[in-house]
Amino acid sequence: MPEDFSSIPSATGGIARLACARMREAGKGLEAVLSGAGLTVEEVDDPTARLEVRTQIKVLELAAQELQDDFLGFHLARSFDLREIGLHYYVMASSEQLAEGLRNAERYSGVNNEGVRLHFGVLADCIGAYMPAIDRQPTSASKIDGQAFSR
Repeated sequence: MPEDFSSIPSATGGIARLACARMREAGKGLEAVLSGAGLTVEEVDDPTARLEVRTQIKVLELAAQELQDDFLGFHLARSFDLREIGLHYYVMASSEQLAEGLRNAERYSGVNNEGVRLHFGVLADCIGAYMPAIDRQPTSASKIDGQAFSR
């Protein structure tokens, strides 16, 4: 455990809250999953409360196990209203061009989630994105690290 608690990355908790909402939709209780991650229902239900990145990852892992969905994070990412991620959406959506939106997303990503840094680059007609995880212990969620390229 770090001596300086400000060095523990935190996040807005969006994906953890989406996982909890999915569990509620499936009629599953949250208490076991949340206590396994060191959280309470009250903390998850408070949209202003930031969550430690490690805690958010643990919630996602436990919820995926409970729902028997190995791709829960991807399924959640495909099915939510982008405005639910708050300012990050508006930072990107207010941009006039894609490159500007990606640069804005890159700058804002550390505010939204201190455990992730987005990096974008444009080369010829190819846009590259890289998302390294910051300061986290290896878990099954490590599979999300990586690169994506699109033409």
